[in-house]
Amino acid sequence: MLLSNFMIRKIIKILPRILGKAAIFACAVMGLAASTALADVGILQKLVVQYKLYHLTLPTPSSQLVVVKDDSCNAEFLGFTEYTNKRPLHVVIGPYQKVLASPCQIRVINPTNSSPDALISGRDCNDLWAVNLTFCTAIQCEEMGWHRLALELFDRSLAMVDYYMYFQAGWDTTPPELQLKYCAWNYRMQELVKPASDRRAIAGELKILLKSAPSIATEKTRELYAALIDTVTPSQAPANSAEAAIDELTELQGEGISLPDRPCGGYDPRYLRILKMGFPAVPDLIKHWDDTRLIRTDGPIGYAGQPDPRIERVSYFVRLLLNDLAGYDVGFELGKVPESERAAKMTTWYNQVKNLSEEKYLLDHFKSENPRFGVNRAALVLLLEKYPATFNMLIKQYLNDKQSSDFVEAVCKSSLTWERKTEFLSSIVQCNPKSKMGQSAKNLLHDFEKWEKKEKEKTVK
Repeated sequence: MLLSNFMIRKIIKILPRILGKAAIFACAVMGLAASTALADVGILQKLVVQYKLYHLTLPTPSSQLVVVKDDSCNAEFLGFTEYTNKRPLHVVIGPYQKVLASPCQIRVINPTNSSPDALISGRDCNDLWAVNLTFCTAIQCEEMGWHRLALELFDRSLAMVDYYMYFQAGWDTTPPELQLKYCAWNYRMQELVKPASDRRAIAGELKILLKSAPSIATEKTRELYAALIDTVTPSQAPANSAEAAIDELTELQGEGISLPDRPCGGYDPRYLRILKMGFPAVPDLIKHWDDTRLIRTDGPIGYAGQPDPRIERVSYFVRLLLNDLAGYDVGFELGKVPESERAAKMTTWYNQVKNLSEEKYLLDHFKSENPRFGVNRAALVLLLEKYPATFNMLIKQYLNDKQSSDFVEAVCKSSLTWERKTEFLSSIVQCNPKSKMGQSAKNLLHDFEKWEKKEKEKTVK
């Protein structure tokens, strides 16, 4: 008597309890072999309909099926692309549209005469994120009309998802319909951090998923959804105020505050705008100490059955700004008190210094008394922006200091124009070519030249 797909998957889950985890891969292989012939085509067809309802990415009808080997992470994935001879390569991998600028190899394959085992030798069989991609690829292949390959990919992904879900996450078997909802949620998490994504539309998609899947509606995901609603609520702050500038922090992107497009790129203009406000912005910053609104950070990674809400909040950069203005020593002392008392502690600090000269305070505190913390580059940037005479005086004092490179980087992180930065660094080299600061400036100018050469080459192409 033939076993149903459901029973095979239950056996995969229960048998290792008796035989031990060493039997896990044997169970997975048994599930793959048996369920390949028994998979329900109707399930895949229903999943295609749901996939479209969730507005997940489908390849174009003219796309080719390819194996993409990404040399940067030594991994192979199935994907779809229309143009295999163009670089950078635009490819659909799972629900994601990727532009692979790093070295990669692609191999066009015949979807009607191939099996997953023959196609993929990389991470797809032992990495849950890649298994999640394989699940979506199966649905995409079904939509393209490649039914046999779709079934094999479908069974392969579900068998291994059951393994990860039960033995690593400790959860029960995941039905395919729920698995697709997890994929849709994780896709929206990735979309949230993209610079041009429509957060309001994404909020509508997430609301539907939270209502339709109780296992997704955890305390963390509900909190993230509430924070997203706060994020898309229009600002009521007066124009050019500190409050308005803080509201703009929701558009910060990347893992840090430096723009990555040029060597040692400057601070993000949104961050720099508040930093340049200096001490007068501190009271408003303290009000936002626990601001949970989202920013556009990189890389929240979601896994099957594990909707992951790790997206950075405005409060992170608010605290970073306060630390930059107060100095590293104040920040170090702040770390010694309980989290619930830190905003009050910062208020106490501000009340002590608000009547002091901002210029003198920065001059006295840009360098920590603790050698572990070194120089506060943000304070140097603020001195350069608002008190250039003081900054130039410091350059002369620290020409041969071991931390002289911090002054060079402060020039780069400022809001000076690109031409003005190179002029500034060139003047340091010309006046003091053998000093430590002169050598740092020379090395950075060399990096600038290489970057400009690459940009010109791109323009020619």
